[in-house]
Amino acid sequence: MKSSSGVRPRAKADLDLIDRKILSILREEGRLTVNELANRVGLSASPCWSRVRHLEEIGVIKHYAAVIDHVAIGLKDIVFIEVRWTSTTTRCCPGSAMPLQRSLR
Repeated sequence: MKSSSGVRPRAKADLDLIDRKILSILREEGRLTVNELANRVGLSASPCWSRVRHLEEIGVIKHYAAVIDHVAIGLKDIVFIEVRWTSTTTRCCPGSAMPLQRSLR
């Protein structure tokens, strides 16, 4: 079934209690070994690994990431900036994008 935007709506994943436990644990501790994760959810390693792999394949688990302590690496603030350049901006302020591009590198 397609939505009015023409994009196919994503089907809701059918997750049981063990899948939800796996996701809850991985959300907090994504570097657990399969054996540690299996012990925590009450499975042996092989079925636990199969479930994790399935959750990855159907897109429930998109990727794994590290949470960085920005203060520990000398970054005290995180700033999100959105800049929109238009043809008018470049006509009235020629070269205005160049200093910004250099400072962002």
